[in-house]
Parts: sequence; C-alpha cells; structure tokens
Amino acid sequence: MLQNNNKRFIKTLSQSCLKASRSRNIIAVIAIILTTMLFTSVATVLQGSMYCYKQQTIRQSGSQAMVSLKYMPQKKAEQIMENPAFKDVGAMRFVGTGTDPRLTRMAVNVSQIDEILYKMNFMELKEGKLPQTADQVVLDTVTMDLLKLPHETGVSFDLHYEVNGKEKVKQVQVSGFWEGEKNASMTYIGVSKSFADSALSGVSNPRPGEAKAGALVIMGTLKDDTHIQEQLDSIVQSAGYDPAAEVGEADFIKANVNPAYERVDTVDPGLVAGVIGAAILILLAGYLIIYNIFQISVLKDIRLYGQLKTIGASPKQLAYIVKRQGIKLSIIGIPAGLIFGWLLGNGLLPLIMQTLDGKTAYFVPPNIWVMVISGLFALFTVWISCQRPGRTAAKISPIEALRYSGQKESKKTVKSGKESRMRIAQMAIANLTGSKGKTALVVLSIALSIVIFNSVLNFTGSFDQNTFVKGRVAADFAASSSDSGRGDESNYMLSQDFVRFIQTQPQVKDLSNVYYYHDTSGNIEETASVKTRNGKPYEDDNDSGGKQVYGFDENALKRCKVFDGKLDLEKFASGKYVLEIGYLDDKGQEADMDGFTLHPGDRISVDFHGKQREYEVMACVAVQYSMLYDASYGDYAGLLLTAEQFQSLYPEANRPIRCIFDAQEGKFGALKEAIEGYQDRPGANIRVISRESVDKDFKELKQTFSMSGAVIAGIFGIIGILNLLNVILTGAIARQREFAVMQSIGMTRKQLRKLFVLEGLFYAAAAVIAGILLSAAVSATIVKGMTAGWWFASYHMTLLPACGLVPVYLLAAVAISAFVDRMWNKDSVVERLRRSK
Repeated sequence: MLQNNNKRFIKTLSQSCLKASRSRNIIAVIAIILTTMLFTSVATVLQGSMYCYKQQTIRQSGSQAMVSLKYMPQKKAEQIMENPAFKDVGAMRFVGTGTDPRLTRMAVNVSQIDEILYKMNFMELKEGKLPQTADQVVLDTVTMDLLKLPHETGVSFDLHYEVNGKEKVKQVQVSGFWEGEKNASMTYIGVSKSFADSALSGVSNPRPGEAKAGALVIMGTLKDDTHIQEQLDSIVQSAGYDPAAEVGEADFIKANVNPAYERVDTVDPGLVAGVIGAAILILLAGYLIIYNIFQISVLKDIRLYGQLKTIGASPKQLAYIVKRQGIKLSIIGIPAGLIFGWLLGNGLLPLIMQTLDGKTAYFVPPNIWVMVISGLFALFTVWISCQRPGRTAAKISPIEALRYSGQKESKKTVKSGKESRMRIAQMAIANLTGSKGKTALVVLSIALSIVIFNSVLNFTGSFDQNTFVKGRVAADFAASSSDSGRGDESNYMLSQDFVRFIQTQPQVKDLSNVYYYHDTSGNIEETASVKTRNGKPYEDDNDSGGKQVYGFDENALKRCKVFDGKLDLEKFASGKYVLEIGYLDDKGQEADMDGFTLHPGDRISVDFHGKQREYEVMACVAVQYSMLYDASYGDYAGLLLTAEQFQSLYPEANRPIRCIFDAQEGKFGALKEAIEGYQDRPGANIRVISRESVDKDFKELKQTFSMSGAVIAGIFGIIGILNLLNVILTGAIARQREFAVMQSIGMTRKQLRKLFVLEGLFYAAAAVIAGILLSAAVSATIVKGMTAGWWFASYHMTLLPACGLVPVYLLAAVAISAFVDRMWNKDSVVERLRRSK
C-alpha cells in the first residue's frame, strides 16, 4: 500500500475539526478540568494533611530540632557540632532556673542560647535584639505578663534565679522578646555569654550526663530526614560515646530524637489504600465522560472520517486526528484543573484537619511534584479515553460511514390504533436502546455520583455518638497535664494549684484522682517488678514481670469494671491487696483478658524501686483509656494500689495525673466556665476533655466525612450531568436531518419537544434506578466492611440519600432536554434540512 506523508495537512484538518465542534469542546474542556480538579484536590488534601499534622506535632514538641544531645563537655560539644550529618545545629548552655514566685506556674530555664536555636525553638524575636551585654536578657510575652512588664524593650526587672541550689538576683534589662505560648509549661530566659560566664564563675564543671549548671545541650536538624535514630547513633559513636550505654556509665550521653519526627515518619496503610481507591474512582469517572464525549463526537462526524478515508487518509492518521484533539483540549483543561483543584484542596483541608488531634490547617503552597503527577494522571486519562474513539474512526469503511445513522434498526413495529398514542415514548425508548453501549456509559457515569453520595452518607450515618463518647471520656470531665504522654516529660502530673482549684469547686461531683509514677528511663522493671507468685519465681509468657503502677482513690476505684474476682473496697483499703488493671476496648465494654497475667487469689511479691512488698491479688479490673497514662508501654496489665499505698511507695509522685469528675445536676455550664477561666491563666498547662467537647468532636468528624464526600459526589454528579448534556446535545446535532424529515411528514413542534424531554427523562430514570441498585450492593459489601473497622460505627443499610437524588436528576434531565430542544430545533424545517446536508 502506498504511504502518504501529509502530517501538516492532518494537523490542519484536526484543528479544523476541533474548531467546528465548539459545543463538544466546551463540554470536553469542562470534563478535563473536573477530572484534573479531582486528582489535584485529593493529592493536595493528602499532602496538606501530612504537612499540617507534621507542623502541629513539631510545634507541640516545642522545637524544630530533629535531635538533641544533652550534658557534655565543651570540647565534645564542638566535635559533635562539626559532624557533617547536621544541616543546622546550635548549642545551649544551661545557667540556672528561674525562682521568681510569680513564675511558679511554669518552669523557667535561664540559658545562653545560640542564635540559630532561637529560631529552631520558635523563639523568633517580635521586637528588639538578642542580648549582648551582661545585663541584657530576652524572654517571651507570657513571662513578661507574669512579671507585670510592658511589652517593650529597655524595661528593667530583678531576675531571680538559682545556680545548683544557690539563689542569685541580678537586675537586667529586656533587649528583646518573642510571642509566648499561653499554655506552655516551660520557657526560657535567654542571656548573653558574659552573663553566663559571670553566673557560672566558680561553679565546677558538670560531669558528662549530669544536668547541672554549665551543662551543654546540642540541638540540630539533619540533612537527611530518614532513619533519624540511626544517624543520631552514628553521631554519638563518632564523638566517642556508646548509644547503648546506660545512665551512670562513663560512655553514656543522653541523645534523643524529637518525638514529632518519629510520629510522622510512618504512613497509615489505610490512608494509602484510600488514596489509591480515590485515584481509581477518579480515573474511572474521567474515563467515562471523556471517552463518551469523543466517542459520540466521532460517531457524529463519522461521514467525514469515511470521506477522508476515501481520499487516502490512513487509519493511523484518522486515529491521530481524534487523539490530537484530545491533547489540544487538555492543554486548556489541565492547567485550569490544576489551579482549581489546588484551591479546592486547600478549601477542604480545614474540614479534613478537624479529624486529627490538632485543629490548625496551614495553607498548602503549590507543590511542583503534586502538579506534575496530577497533570500527567489527567493527561493519561484523556489519552486512554481517546483510544477507542480513535480506533472507531480508523476502522470505519467509507460505505458504512455513508450509511451510518446513529441508531441500530429496530425489529419492533409501531402498532396503530389506541397504542399509537404511545409512539413518542416508544421512539424515545428506541433511541436509547438503539445504541446500548453509549446509553450504558451515560447511565453508569450518572449512577456513579449517586453511589458515592449514598455510600458516604450511609457510612457516616452508621456512626454511633453514644459509643464514641463512652470510648473517649469516663465522666463529664477528665483533666490532665498538657505535657502528659509526650515521652520524656517532666510535668506529667497535674499542678498542685489545679488540684486545689478543682477540690474547691462546689459544682464538682465524684472527684476521682489517678496517680502514676513515670519512670524517665522507659524501663518498666525500674518502676515495679513482680518477683514471685504463690511462692515460686514469677514466669509468664506475656511479660517479664515489669509492671506499670497506678494509685486510685475510692471514687476512681468505683469507676473500675471487674472482669475476674470481686472488688471489696473496704478490704482493699487495708493495703494488703492489689488489683491488676487493664484497658477497656474502644467501646468501653470488654477488656483484653489475654493481657492479664495474674489471677484473683494469687499471692505475689513485688519490687517497687528497691522496696519489697507482698500482696494478694483481689481482682482483675479495666477502665477506659482516658483514665490511664497516655503513653502505654504495652498491652499487658499493670498493678493498681490505693492512693495511700501508692504515695507511700512513690512519695515523689504526690500529685494526680488525672482528675476525673462529673458536674452537679444543672451545673455543667458553670463548671465548664470555671475550668475555662483557669485554663486561660498563663502557664496553666491543663488539658481538659469534657463530654461536650467529645460530642463536638463527633459532630465535626461526621460533618467532615459528610461534607468532603458530598463535594466529591457533587463533582461526580456534575460529570454525570455533563455526560447527559453531551449525549442529548450531540444527538440533537447528529439527528437534525432526521427530525426535519419527521416534522416535514407531520410531527409537530410540541411532539418533538416531548420526544427530547422523554429521552432525557429515560436516561435519568435509568441512571437513578441503576444508582439505587448499585448503592444497595455497595452498601451491603464495601460500606459494611468499612464500618466494621471503625469502633464507634454500627452498620445499617440506607438508600434514602440515593432516593433523595431522584427528583434532582429528573428535573435536571427535563431542564437540559428542554434547553437543547430550544437551542437546536428552533429553525424551520427547510433551514435544518439545508444545514444537515
């Protein structure tokens, strides 16, 4: 076969075909924009959620530093700071602690700090400059408020501080200040080198690992943010220390990874699966409409492609014409879709962030990789959508093209007489069934939005508010320290000031105090260890004997749920008994019995930090997670003593970690207001969870899923409506001659309009029926499976959301059909016959 080389002509012809199909182009560009929007918005939300969560956890940790190395000599510090693994690194020299009585609500470290660490620790000056002379200091606005100082540089005050137990006072001047965190439990007062040298004059240098005046702390970020712990171990080894050394050993150095970076290094597999599922769904929806648009367009212009083939165009060139049109339209649609998708993603992000621990949603700047990947994904969707229409144009023979009418011949005959009144409806049905593949695609694309909308609301409708609240809070209020659960924290207990405050509130009922000893070494066996059971060495496959230890007062004991044995409060108060305590499940109903290693009646000997005690196990109990310490060391159970017994063993843990209490009848609002007033105090360091706040969290969580799902379903709905508009519009254009001939032999203008409206209604009716049936199938399988993985969800099928969309789509179909009829069938029969030649 002879080959022709007329690429330039084919490109010109493709461009001419593109310009001739203006209405098709508008619909196609909108479809490409929406498809790209979906890709980009999902990617932006994913990127933004990870970014926001990371920023919040870093902010909560108090520092952007990835690693810290504490308490070492000057020469070792200089050696470590020169390590090439660091991107930014700085040192802090500890001078002393603030002792001003007005600052008792927070810990104040007086330190000489490198300039780089001010920025790294969120202490960027709002006004002024860093201290240069021995009488200059910088501090935060919260500390200035507590000292009754105006937010101005140059003001003087007496700095009371302690150096290794020795009280000192020095008049200093504020050279600068930064914006403080209202509820922070710790802050810094930065001093100059000359101040530190003077204050530490005559003070002996601390030993390595000793947290005393003059000790150096190094903080820094690494060039590579992966495998942070391994990099830190390497830095420690390069300085001559042993990462595995214990406290007190000569080669020990305290080195930590910022917990914020540990938390964000892992990706939730469920999130990955959700993103993949969303991408497949978007790909399917985009393919359905873009394929449909080009397939209908090719069929509309099928005679043109047959004529081109007659004059020598090759099948490859015809396919190229179709694909080139798709690519040209993508050049317009994809950039617009990227911009709108990025804006939509940022709009949805605050809703998504409400489901996370933090509420702040940062504005996500455009990410070049997100844009490139989303754009390529959208381009790939357009490309595969044009493949089959291109093959249709390439395979058609000139004879078939001339014969093509857009409909298959129907074998049914229209009956006369009474049934002839139904001819218009029969014609509309015949037009739909004549091209079953085209009809199925349109119906499926519309049904998809119904399925998504129904599935989202079916899923969120299965959320059980009572179960959610019971699993999150054990009483009307649960108070804890803001630092609790952060790992190596020093203020995990509630302040004595708050304990006194809550004890004096007349609205409080059933105040329950929970005590706990936090061993900073992270070794449970250093807290308490079961040595013998019933006179024999303790052995159990589940644990080595190391136990967490809690102390409960009488009201807290009443909140325990007994799973084995019997809890006798009077006998338990004698101090001869111990309980084994575990966690209730998320629903607050059952406990993991495999986690219990002791049994009622067991006589055990326990080592509490070198203090030996013997007890009889009275019962195995469980409480809600909110009553226990935030950072658990495993799923196994701990030991529970009376508050008095606990404090005799751990006198340093003399303040509760939890205050659990209810409000008197009708006094919830007054008590809430009093607690909020306390929380507003600078340095209050209190976190309070209430039933009301948990109710609010539940509603926000449900609203987030509902609104986000509704937005996505709405976009799919627009795609479905566009498909309906496209098929009706292209049908009207392609069948101009047919309609003109029908009118010339007696069809009235009213009958033609009725035909159009009925066709649209039948499309919509088929779509909603398919949508309802598919929604039922998806609900019984996918939605049911999803709710099984959510502890506060209880599945029940509902098709009400899908049914609620029925009138929406039917009305939309009528409106679209009437609009198309008005636009394309308004000319006279003669003009339409002439135009369709």
